[in-house]
Amino acid sequence: MFTYKKVGKIPVVRSKDVVSSPVGIGFEKLDRDVFDPTECYKPLSELGVKWVRIQSGWQKTEQKKGEYDFAWLDKIVDNLIDSGMTPWMCLCYGNILYDNRCEGLAGGMGCPPIHNDEMKTAWANYCTAVAKHFLGRVAHFEVWNEPDGEWCWRHGVNGTEYGNFARDTALAVKNGNPDAEIFAGAFCSRDLNWLNSALKIMAPHIDAVTYHDYSINPEYNQFDGIEQETLADFQRNLRALIDMYNPSIDIIQGETGCHSENSLYGAVEGCNWTEEKQTKLLLRRILSDYKGGVRFSSYFTAVDMFEPMGERADKNREKFGFYGVLGAQFDENENFLGTYYKKPSYYALQTLSAILCNGTQKTKLPIQFMNTAVRWQTTISPQDSRINRLDLSLANGKKAMIYWVASDILTERVDTTISMHAVNMGNVPQLVDLADGNIYEIGEEHIKRINETDYDLIKIKITDSPLMLLF
Repeated sequence: MFTYKKVGKIPVVRSKDVVSSPVGIGFEKLDRDVFDPTECYKPLSELGVKWVRIQSGWQKTEQKKGEYDFAWLDKIVDNLIDSGMTPWMCLCYGNILYDNRCEGLAGGMGCPPIHNDEMKTAWANYCTAVAKHFLGRVAHFEVWNEPDGEWCWRHGVNGTEYGNFARDTALAVKNGNPDAEIFAGAFCSRDLNWLNSALKIMAPHIDAVTYHDYSINPEYNQFDGIEQETLADFQRNLRALIDMYNPSIDIIQGETGCHSENSLYGAVEGCNWTEEKQTKLLLRRILSDYKGGVRFSSYFTAVDMFEPMGERADKNREKFGFYGVLGAQFDENENFLGTYYKKPSYYALQTLSAILCNGTQKTKLPIQFMNTAVRWQTTISPQDSRINRLDLSLANGKKAMIYWVASDILTERVDTTISMHAVNMGNVPQLVDLADGNIYEIGEEHIKRINETDYDLIKIKITDSPLMLLF
């Protein structure tokens, strides 16, 4: 009944050929030595992502008071830049030299240096040194990670306290690089009251607010298993709050993702994740962020890794994070074998990066979803609120429409049809599967020509994984 002939594939765009992009990836936790990055740079450069989030690792860099050893971080930054990517750096965490609260915590995680003058001065000196050392290589600095979460602000979260910290950190960074951009927030609780308290102090000193969002279904915000507002509502409210202080402050989504197999550790843990479900979430999440107007969206993360999170933990399979688009291979004792493999999510991210880079813009196309009389075949209603759509004007001048059904990724699989009416769109489009980049010709039985520019597309495939009509 349904005829789709494969006729090509979306060309891969390497990071070196990407000038601008709203797509990024995480390369965090190297300050805690949780994976070996050596074999990652080549496959990352072939993804076509531009933005790469890294962490500065104060405790790893300053092991003697006032002495900084950036050699480990230089290797990471230089390899990313040589591969065509733009690293942005999260300044974190605490340092046991100045705070005994860091004892037993991986990388001093969750211990902000705010409790006495020595801590504050040491932190400011460190941030200035980082900015000065990476002048010409790193120009974007984020202030801490998830300070509204008790795991990263262990003595008790406080928006005003963080606002003061972000302001002071911004000033210290500017001492080392006056042209640096400051990203603040990395907030994960969706608590706009907390953010408002921080913005009252830090707004004049920052260029962007970053937020993290881990949801089982990307189009909705969930926290502690409780569904809250839709992602679109959250993004609108976030934008409205920031605009009250400065409309030129950007919004960046700095962390999101899921496992590719079941794990009992980390965000969205304990669910029946698979590589297919991970791929769907990645596509839907980045597209939803892009649709919502973020400057860029960063997927967590590049590779699978052992995640000690806060306290150090024994290595066992439940303590591993399978969030990576590159899968890590381990022996029977859970030791890393030094090789990675590309998951299906890798190819989905590669396809999405190629489509959204170098000037692609959101637009509006005259395409209507329509009801069709059908026997023996169940189709989705055009009025179904779960249907998501994103119209694009691509960098090469072509038009495209991405569409999907926002079903529950863990429990429901949607693979059905829908009909559309296209006005003044010219030639009949091709169908692209964003999961793998394959391009298909649509069979004549799906096409009802009205005139040279208008036509109906009858019973076209629609799923819970984004597809694209390429005109």
